[in-house]
Amino acid sequence: MIRYRRFLPHLQPFNATFFVTFRLTGTLPESVVLTIKAEYEAAKKVIDGHTIWTYAEKQEQLTRIQKIQLKRYEAVLDSCQYGHRWLQDKAVAEVVADHLHKHDNEKYQLVAYSIMPNHVHAIVRLDDEKTTFSPTHQGKTQNYPLADAFRLVKGASAKEANTILNRTGSFWHHESFDHFARSEAETQRMVAYVLHNPAKAGLCEHWHEWPFTYVNEAYGIAVTT
Repeated sequence: MIRYRRFLPHLQPFNATFFVTFRLTGTLPESVVLTIKAEYEAAKKVIDGHTIWTYAEKQEQLTRIQKIQLKRYEAVLDSCQYGHRWLQDKAVAEVVADHLHKHDNEKYQLVAYSIMPNHVHAIVRLDDEKTTFSPTHQGKTQNYPLADAFRLVKGASAKEANTILNRTGSFWHHESFDHFARSEAETQRMVAYVLHNPAKAGLCEHWHEWPFTYVNEAYGIAVTT
């Protein structure tokens, strides 16, 4: 299990499937982020203070709170109230999709993704035997395979996207959100969530209609129609 923290806590076990969300810069104002984070910390303090619950029960409650917190973030992102919508540009979205596929079967196994107007959901599996590190990279993500993989995806796609948009400066928010599936059933729920996100946000009627949604059928995951 790899553990580290930037603004968000990250728990990354080996041989696990991860739900990853990364977003454009400026799409969640600091005031919104701090409010949601403060609510989480307050709930965590209450959970930690319970003397009757076992460690496992506390972890279960924390996971429940984290899911509620994620839904709060998602609601703000899906509304596109803040920041840019650069990923609405077909050429920009294609760049992001290309870089997600580029590292498939090298940095991770790509299970699914959905590219929204201002953020991206991806589901990947890390296989300890296949996971590779960037041998020349000496930055903060050097020892964190998942973070290192998405450093490459975000870095290269940002450069190309800025060229397309004829701009300079930050493209992605610096940190991504990640959550690992505790079971195969949870993996299936995560895939369904990712695929149906565009329809839920009112961008299309059915997930098949969204051009930048992908699922790897080799995983045999049954997606609810």
